[in-house]
Amino acid sequence: MTGNLGAYQEITTDAARAGGVAAYLRDERADAVAKAAPRLRLEGALGALGALTVVGAGYYVNKRWNAYQREQIEQIERRVTELIEARLGRPGPALNETEPETHDGPSDTACYPSTVDAS
Repeated sequence: MTGNLGAYQEITTDAARAGGVAAYLRDERADAVAKAAPRLRLEGALGALGALTVVGAGYYVNKRWNAYQREQIEQIERRVTELIEARLGRPGPALNETEPETHDGPSDTACYPSTVDAS
């Protein structure tokens, strides 16, 4: 059946062949989803790839920043050690060590107020 209604005529003819408008729309929607699914999967994959790229770049930048900070701390420790050695005229203790304590003078507690009443 050919008519002069153009696309509307095609849709009504296809709907009649499909067994009604509801069946025709169900088939059209299924076709639309089937056509869109590969694109949606591609978009999802690209989104996941983008997220992984951002996370990877963040990890790399964080790793480089931590290395930079460690390097700066080591430089400061070296400078402080050099200053201590220059001031003392001999090698000083490492920054993570303490000099041995000598107890030639009054005890360490002499400079702290007593917690016992002197009454």
